[in-house]
Amino acid sequence: MAKREAKKGCEIPSDYSCTVLFVNNAVIDLLLFKSLMSTPKVGLNEPPKPSTEVTKKMQRLLKKLGLYSGEVDGNFNKVKLGYYKWLTLNNIKTKQNLVREIDEHMDLLEAQAKAVKQSVDSETKQKTIINDVTAEKTLPDVDQKQIDKSKKQAETEANLQETINQQDLLESQIKDAQLYFNDLVNFLKTGDSSFDIKELFQMVNDNKGILEGKWGNDRANNFSQLKEYTSKSPEFLAFHQLKNEERQAEAAEVKRQAEAAEVKRQADILNNIYDLNQKIKNISTYLTMYLQNNIISDISTDVFEKLELIESSLDNQNLWALTVLNSQLKSFISSNNLSGDYLQFVESLVIPNLLRTAKQGDSEAQFNLGVTYEKIMQDDNQALSWYIKSAKQGNARANQAAELIKDKIDKDEANEVKKIAEAEEKRKSEEKRIAADKEEEERLKNFREVFMTCGHTVAEYFEIQWSYDGRKVYQDGFALNIGTKTPNPIDNNFYWFVERLSEYKFKVSSLTIFMGMQVFTVDFNNYQSLMEIELLGAREYSNCF
Repeated sequence: MAKREAKKGCEIPSDYSCTVLFVNNAVIDLLLFKSLMSTPKVGLNEPPKPSTEVTKKMQRLLKKLGLYSGEVDGNFNKVKLGYYKWLTLNNIKTKQNLVREIDEHMDLLEAQAKAVKQSVDSETKQKTIINDVTAEKTLPDVDQKQIDKSKKQAETEANLQETINQQDLLESQIKDAQLYFNDLVNFLKTGDSSFDIKELFQMVNDNKGILEGKWGNDRANNFSQLKEYTSKSPEFLAFHQLKNEERQAEAAEVKRQAEAAEVKRQADILNNIYDLNQKIKNISTYLTMYLQNNIISDISTDVFEKLELIESSLDNQNLWALTVLNSQLKSFISSNNLSGDYLQFVESLVIPNLLRTAKQGDSEAQFNLGVTYEKIMQDDNQALSWYIKSAKQGNARANQAAELIKDKIDKDEANEVKKIAEAEEKRKSEEKRIAADKEEEERLKNFREVFMTCGHTVAEYFEIQWSYDGRKVYQDGFALNIGTKTPNPIDNNFYWFVERLSEYKFKVSSLTIFMGMQVFTVDFNNYQSLMEIELLGAREYSNCF
């Protein structure tokens, strides 16, 4: 029974974890369940498989040929059966190097796919007709050609299964060899002297390709010799056995965690479905009351349509469908400014009865009251209070809910503290900025703009007019920012940089085209300018006026 049921929901019917989870749990979302059931394989490097892009291309081509009907997602395990069927139909034998083999066959695949005028449903095309063959004696009217066709297709299916079995066996052999080889390498690192390292070296060197998934008759023979030699050491065999047990324990733990996660996911789904049903039913009750009291309002037709939608949708107990429906209803209530009225209605509808029973000490009522405050009234502190009361009476769900909402409240409080601190920091920064602006404003009120002209005789005589207005330094009327680069408007590769040395003294660096870096130390207090040109090695003081 378990095996037959598993085929309805599992990509791999022989996967035990998939079978148990499917049979023993009520699966709500089958697609999500299937996606979570792909158990990762534990081991070293897997034998090389085609890349995701190559696999996607293969999936598209085989789909056109009617040999694959799954998603185009780059998962080679899904398309492997279709690929081996294609090989069998084309009388192509498989090779050891799967990646190279697929590259070689891709052109033929594309050519065949182009020749196909329309896709054929692979499930219809690939139906197993073994039962028709076995029924040959009881159905004398069946056409002999159909019987022969059935036999041939049954043989093809059997050959395909044999090919897959051989490939799986090959992968298993490679994985076992990888584990054995890796354990040997780690055993040698322990410093044990069971082996003659010089005698072992060549055998290890001949088998290094195993870790990359390389295999074949020669490598199988090399590994057989290595295993025969190393099996003579009881110390190594004990080490290898210990590692195998550790791997088995790790795999069992991974499986246990996956099963526990699936159980929790199923419980979460059921809880969410329950919550959504309660919310939708509350909205339905509210809208019914609203329609009764406001039957000629402008939105009465819309309210009626929403009630019809609820009635037709509640039969579909799918989490996603209920979530969408609840979202649509909440949006409708909000867009029509009914949120406040709705919350008051829910409070008057739900809380009094629950509160009366909860105060009498009913643990389940206390838990449900906590859910109402958390999910509907959005009052986490009240919800926590009732969760704790229910948990003290041994309600496990209330205890779990209390822990979750504590974390939520702690995070909310931490975020609130952070917001307050950030707001305070912003306020202080703004106060500093305002004070600095006022101070600068007062300084500029009494500031006297200074001008001076300085003559220099580097290469030839020339004059520079400098000025300072309290905000910027000007060179020949061109404004230079203080503390940041001022780009040359003609070429951005050249610039000025002004550094304040004192209130009226500045260092002006200028990267020029012809003279390289030239630096002026401009002193407006003493009417002096020192000019330095790195390229010429020149250094000259100038008195200014």
